[in-house]
Amino acid sequence: MFALFDIWNAIVSLVHAADPVIIGIALVVILVTGLLVKRAISLLNAVVLALIGFALIKYIIAIFQPGANALVLAKGDWLALTHMQVQTLLAYFFVFGVLIAVVHLIRSVVAAK
Repeated sequence: MFALFDIWNAIVSLVHAADPVIIGIALVVILVTGLLVKRAISLLNAVVLALIGFALIKYIIAIFQPGANALVLAKGDWLALTHMQVQTLLAYFFVFGVLIAVVHLIRSVVAAK
């Protein structure tokens, strides 16, 4: 039961700690992925691809900042990924998964009418 509370706390801190630009990027990635999902069975693959796309978009934005070094940023992002706690990774996965499923459900209901 404590593991669920840890994951919930990670989700809450993830949402509260993000800046509006990152939330906007995440919502765009979630919306596009939710609209592209054809079947609910492929939701797991869609979430993984959305998380990879989100990370790549964040990296691309970071390397276009003035004075940014792409190699140093890539190494830093890789180290951050390898040191990421499981609760944080699960929080990203759950948030993206639930929101992609909601977008897919809305798309399916609208398309059925």
